[in-house]
Amino acid sequence: MSPPSPVRDDQRLASSSFGPSSFAPIRLVFDGFGVLYALDADSDRIHRLSPEGHWDDFGIGDQGGARFPSLRALQVRGPDLFALDSGEAVLYRMSLDGRLRARIPLVGPEGPLDAVDFLVDKSGELWVLDRAGSRLLKFGRNGEFLVDLAAGGAGADRLVAPTRLALDPEGGVYVLEPGARRVRRFSRQGELLGAIAYADAPTGSAVADLVVTRDALVLVDSKGRWIRSSDRNGTNATVTPIDVGDIAGGALSPDGVLYLAAPDPGRIVRLRPPEARARTLHPGELPPDPGHDDAPREGH
Repeated sequence: MSPPSPVRDDQRLASSSFGPSSFAPIRLVFDGFGVLYALDADSDRIHRLSPEGHWDDFGIGDQGGARFPSLRALQVRGPDLFALDSGEAVLYRMSLDGRLRARIPLVGPEGPLDAVDFLVDKSGELWVLDRAGSRLLKFGRNGEFLVDLAAGGAGADRLVAPTRLALDPEGGVYVLEPGARRVRRFSRQGELLGAIAYADAPTGSAVADLVVTRDALVLVDSKGRWIRSSDRNGTNATVTPIDVGDIAGGALSPDGVLYLAAPDPGRIVRLRPPEARARTLHPGELPPDPGHDDAPREGH
């Protein structure tokens, strides 16, 4: 059974302390306490939003608001926030109050990586997407190289320009390949389990991010015009129109609300269960134009 299809909640989540004109969120992540961390491309900082609605700047050491000019991705694992610095090919491990705990260099079998995303699994091992060569690499918790999980892949088995990683509650790993319009699934041991195609999703734009829950796989359109929700096998899918502007990333809150990072016009949009505007698109159908409110209402 597919999960409820989310629709837009108009609340704007931007902070007057650093101003919407300088706020361009590109990645989001929640910790176990419900605190939201937003990677801001305009200020090169990480901002925090408490469950009570208070914003502050996240920093390393005793100085808050440290600048991170090359960060691409964030993840929280237990008491730590991990941040990927693509320019330095380094993973920072920090406490949730911003103190640097470790600096982990990411060096593959052929030297430094062009890393685009990462995740930390339950055992503390690191999974890294290397854009050079479209590789999925696995490292130990201290950065020692373990294995290239895409090695030997050829033809249809080869990764095609992967962009994002996601982890399910059991430790399975999902790899997004927007160009191939599919998601690859790996076991927690690194075994390739298969591919999930999403050919039923509207064309004309790529998937920006994927979110995996205990019951669902959610794909978010980079232009912010639709969301595809399915079970974790990719079946029982629904595609729901939204209108939120370009999307760079998403995250699921502890209470099950989907948050999306919209760099322009600089906001974070919350998506909640269906309301009157929600409807399912037929395969291949494009969402209504953002300038026209022609989505059917319930009962029509």
